[in-house]
Amino acid sequence: MSVARRKRKNRFKGVARVDQLEKRQHGFLVRLQRRGERHSAFFSDGEYGGKAQALAAARRHYILLCRKYPPANRRDFAERMTARNTSGRVGVSLTRSMAANGKAYESFSASCSLEKGRRITKKFSISRYGRKKAYEMACRWREAMVRKMAR
Repeated sequence: MSVARRKRKNRFKGVARVDQLEKRQHGFLVRLQRRGERHSAFFSDGEYGGKAQALAAARRHYILLCRKYPPANRRDFAERMTARNTSGRVGVSLTRSMAANGKAYESFSASCSLEKGRRITKKFSISRYGRKKAYEMACRWREAMVRKMAR
């Protein structure tokens, strides 16, 4: 079963038509969000001399915003700290596992996605290297993988 998609009247993603009769407000609203920061501008039909001119000005402004604030690349996402991080380093976590013989062990896991859709993980045993050295090794391995990552 195929889903019919509505054809977009305006091919610019961040440009939307606004017609508020009660406020007598007609024009195009430009919106762009990058890295948690929102940028917006309104282009009134009356101020720009009609619908076509307001749309053209809105599109130009959208293009300028996209150039000034480019989208985040893969490396930017790989280096972004989240609120649920408990190790203090992105991509490094403390892992508790159960061996086949029933013995529990801890290690620091470092993970990275060098290619889209393919994650690699490496574990550093605390019992073998000690807590501090295992953490440092995981951090160094992760940093090396991020440097290899394609932008």
